[in-house]
Amino acid sequence: MSRVNQAIHKIEKDLARISGLDGIAADFMELKAAEIHTFVEYVLENHRNANIFDYFGKEEDEETVKGILICCDVGVLLTSDHEEFEFYSQAYDHQYGYYDENQIAYKEADKDKAIEHAKQYVANGVNMTYAIITNQGQCHYTEPFDDGNIEGFTYECVDVIYSVAKINGEIIEHFVRES
Repeated sequence: MSRVNQAIHKIEKDLARISGLDGIAADFMELKAAEIHTFVEYVLENHRNANIFDYFGKEEDEETVKGILICCDVGVLLTSDHEEFEFYSQAYDHQYGYYDENQIAYKEADKDKAIEHAKQYVANGVNMTYAIITNQGQCHYTEPFDDGNIEGFTYECVDVIYSVAKINGEIIEHFVRES
């Protein structure tokens, strides 16, 4: 789940606590709603095609290149009876809630390395640990490559290259329908 989705989720929870209030709370919320609307319109107008981008910008000794990146998304699967299932089930196939613990970017050429990391992560994890590798498409990034500077991953089922999970103590590969 992206940091934007996490922030939206937190805001929704906080706003639910003051739902129904009026007066100064309503006045303040109307101002914030206008600010948020302006921000969203700016993002949609200027960054609509942004997917994965170099978060910190490039240093003088770096060069910007374009290539295919993949994402290794790891975390814990939530079942439908979990209180946050609805929020975390918006990714992939919606069969589980995908409580993400980390996302790691790899160059497409390092796909085997990403798959090995995914298998190892799940093998060492608790029951319901998952790892899903997705194709993020053509992206701009800097060389030397630093996966910590990559943001904006997408979590669509159609982009899944490989998936593995530990369910009921059993390692199950390809548990998400892959493209």
